[in-house]
Amino acid sequence: MAQHADHCRARDGADCSCGPLGYRASVEDPETGEPVLSPVLETLAEARAWRHEQSEAFDAWRASSDERPTVDAVVEDLLAAAARGSARDRYGRRFDAEGLRGLRWALTGHVHEELGPMAIAEVRTRHVQALIDRLDAGGLSQRRVDAVVHALRSLFAYARERDLVESSPAEAVALPDEEPAPSTMSGPVPVPVPATAGAEAAGAQVAPPTVGMVPEQVIWTCLKAVTLMFILIALILVAESV
Repeated sequence: MAQHADHCRARDGADCSCGPLGYRASVEDPETGEPVLSPVLETLAEARAWRHEQSEAFDAWRASSDERPTVDAVVEDLLAAAARGSARDRYGRRFDAEGLRGLRWALTGHVHEELGPMAIAEVRTRHVQALIDRLDAGGLSQRRVDAVVHALRSLFAYARERDLVESSPAEAVALPDEEPAPSTMSGPVPVPVPATAGAEAAGAQVAPPTVGMVPEQVIWTCLKAVTLMFILIALILVAESV
């Protein structure tokens, strides 16, 4: 693919007027399917040679991938080892009957459908995250999604012990948020209002409650009432003498 200058007439379909500036070649990345472009090279022969070299490198990569164990193959080994009691979970514990059933359900179902044919060494976090996101978007319960993630972590821990992978791509995945528990209330929670609140709001005088008072408080209240009574009598007597 020739590279032309911005002012070159070749951009308008005419003959090249810039040289051209150089040549670039492209090949398809077998893992992502995206095109990989060469740098700008001086001659068409150099661009063709670059494309040939890259194609041979990708072919060799494909051949080595075909020879490496797939996810399905390692799953089969793990399940057999777990049934014998020689495989452990990611915490170093043996799988009990329930754990083995959950492991088999996750790895031979959703994981097999999504990742099974891939070489296990080529599985990346983005592949695992895409699987988890699809399961969540498909309505699978959070408990089931968590079970798939735990099964994948056990699978890659098993593969790492056997030097089939360098690290576990399932450790960095983001799990879906837990759904909030539905509220059992149909409306706002009523706030209790004291019995005297309505009377105070209307301006009425409310006698202070005496139930539950300690004896000293009762005595003090009585003394204030007696004092007010004497003051009232004194005011009446003064008014009559005037």
